[in-house]
Amino acid sequence: MPLQIAGHPVTNAEALEALLSFEPETVRSYDLAGTSPTDTVTLEDIGRLCVMAARLEAEEAAWLLQRGRQPDAPWASNPGAHTLDSLDSGPDGSLQLHVWELYRWFCRAGISDAKVSKLLHIKWPSFFPILDEVVRDVYTARAIAAYKASPQWQMALGNVPDGRCYWSAIRDDLVLPSNVVGLQSVRNGMRAAGWPDPEHVARLLRLGDLRLLDIITWKLFAARTVVISPRDQRSNRVRILKSGQAAQILARVAATPCSGAVTVLINGIRLNGSYTPPARRSSGLIAAPGLGLQIQVDEVYRVSVNGCEVVLQ
Repeated sequence: MPLQIAGHPVTNAEALEALLSFEPETVRSYDLAGTSPTDTVTLEDIGRLCVMAARLEAEEAAWLLQRGRQPDAPWASNPGAHTLDSLDSGPDGSLQLHVWELYRWFCRAGISDAKVSKLLHIKWPSFFPILDEVVRDVYTARAIAAYKASPQWQMALGNVPDGRCYWSAIRDDLVLPSNVVGLQSVRNGMRAAGWPDPEHVARLLRLGDLRLLDIITWKLFAARTVVISPRDQRSNRVRILKSGQAAQILARVAATPCSGAVTVLINGIRLNGSYTPPARRSSGLIAAPGLGLQIQVDEVYRVSVNGCEVVLQ
């Protein structure tokens, strides 16, 4: 029975390959590097985020350390007694309010959802999913629907017009009966395979279902998606003409996809395109006919849109 990730079917073979090919050092030095204290932020936490490629600037690391050590930091909202599947339990929404207070305590300009969620995940790995850009893209539609359907989350987030409940959307997949069975089947497959690195397999088997689901999502969908997003403040600006109007966007390549169909996001608008594999792995062309765009990918680190080059930091 295939897994379902935001409505996308994923075969057991695809999930197994995604997990077995995941970076062993990340599992060893981020996921399983010890127990992180749940009432402060430590230098060890910052080190684990660096292993996870959180792209922390020195000033951002100092901010997280300082915020986590403040006497009024809302650590009392400790969700340690809960798992993500209990997120919406209770009629008053108190759990959502408490964990949202803790989450937003660490948020500020430049500190992305990915960085905050990676920090809180090592403290409560059964509760906080990792919300990097790939995962958010995959779950955006369902996160919007979850927000609209939840008075508790509307209360917690303040009835914002574009509210998104990624936690609820991911929770729904986590508790889906077919996914519970499917993830157990994937675990059995890893035990049977025992390769390419038996120690890596043993470490993967120590991870919870929430983290396994995250790894599968990231591995499979990062290879299918090029993200062009206004959220990356370190990218240069590009001006694109559409229907005679100038549209200013920021460009960033999340991953270089394999040959064939690819999804391109332009300021949150999803476009279907096709990708031509790079010659000698140096450059490639993405065609996004929905907006008449030609996106050139060069050595992963550079991208040009209709001839306007963006140098990625």
